[in-house]
Amino acid sequence: MSKIKRLYIFILILYLGLAAGLFFYVRSQDSRSYQERNVFINRFTAQVSSRDDELTSELIEEIYSLKKSSYKSQFGSDILPDKISYVSLEDKIPNESDYGDQRLAYVYDEYGNISGLLLFEYAENDNKHYLTYLVVIAGSLLIIIAFIIYLQIRILKPFEDLSDYAVKISKNELSQKLPESKNRYFGRFIWGVNMLSDQIQGDKERIGKLMKERQTMLTTIAHGIKTPVSNITLYASSIETGLYQPDKKPNQVDAEIAAKIEKNAGDINRLVEEMINTSSTGMVDFEPKIQAFYINEVEDYIREEYSNRLEVQRIPLEIDCCQNAMINSDKSGILRILTQLMENAIKYGDGTGIKVAIDKQEEGYYFSVKNRGKSLPENEIPYIFGGFWRGSNAQGVKGSGIGLFEARTIASRLGGDIYVKQEDGEIEFILFIEK
Repeated sequence: MSKIKRLYIFILILYLGLAAGLFFYVRSQDSRSYQERNVFINRFTAQVSSRDDELTSELIEEIYSLKKSSYKSQFGSDILPDKISYVSLEDKIPNESDYGDQRLAYVYDEYGNISGLLLFEYAENDNKHYLTYLVVIAGSLLIIIAFIIYLQIRILKPFEDLSDYAVKISKNELSQKLPESKNRYFGRFIWGVNMLSDQIQGDKERIGKLMKERQTMLTTIAHGIKTPVSNITLYASSIETGLYQPDKKPNQVDAEIAAKIEKNAGDINRLVEEMINTSSTGMVDFEPKIQAFYINEVEDYIREEYSNRLEVQRIPLEIDCCQNAMINSDKSGILRILTQLMENAIKYGDGTGIKVAIDKQEEGYYFSVKNRGKSLPENEIPYIFGGFWRGSNAQGVKGSGIGLFEARTIASRLGGDIYVKQEDGEIEFILFIEK
């Protein structure tokens, strides 16, 4: 469960707890008020019942008016009724339910018989407190839920997508742009981020071309240096052995000088080889960060990144993950490799479908991407992972020829490898990661 969801649950629980506490407090106050009103009603009724004169509403009102200040100091103003009336037995005895804001009390004569009723009228009904309370609680709860939903949909969810998008850009895991939005908070920002993504992609392609030119230049220079250096080594060796002496015997001084020339020539050759290797390995910026994760996280990534995109392009996607095993590797590196393989399957496939398989075996983990499309000649397969190499099926397709070289380099740094199989018009790339 994400932190933001836990925060939502905490807020709701806190709110419900406060609401429940307020409810019980109001209820206890109403209960106390109800009991105190009953005490007043019983006391006033007893005082009236003890009188010998004939009871009327005017008399009851007069008695109440005379003693109201005393009652007020004793019970409080909220306990006293606004009006007290007398109802004789000759009058129609009202049902208590007819008086939502009043209470009835029987008046007894000296023989214990009912002689009439007293009607205590209050401005407010106790039940109205509960109704008002429930309306306020329900209304505020709906407002809070609506605000949380609005906050989640309009602000937090787009922000979470943007944060994930930025991380994917930094890790070269990007497969598609963020959908355009009219969100007033993030709409223009999303547009700007997509423009930044286009700029980064364009810069990446330009850097790829520059690296290709650099690699070509270095290779040309290296081969241009190695040929004369090899000749110099050969001549030095001949001098050292006395090949050019009339008697075919080496001259001691010439031999020493020739040995030094050979040593320097060897140093130059080693520098040339190091320069070539450095220029090749430096093309891939990746340092493994090994940590444990579940392989179904890879499946989730592929579905999230490619399901909608391939659905729009009407390319069927099939993913088969045999088991949810734990793997210790660099998740970002594996996703970067699979992103490259998926992009190639989309670019070079015939659109009839892409199959992704993820499996764990005794020797390690296998991730494969298979699609149908224009096949490569068998004599080109050995060069498919070479830097800046593009096959004959790449005519008219945009690319730099560094993607598979980068993928295999990353796989090698993860202790794995990538294999390619081609059969019956299908090409399958298999990433293997050792346990």
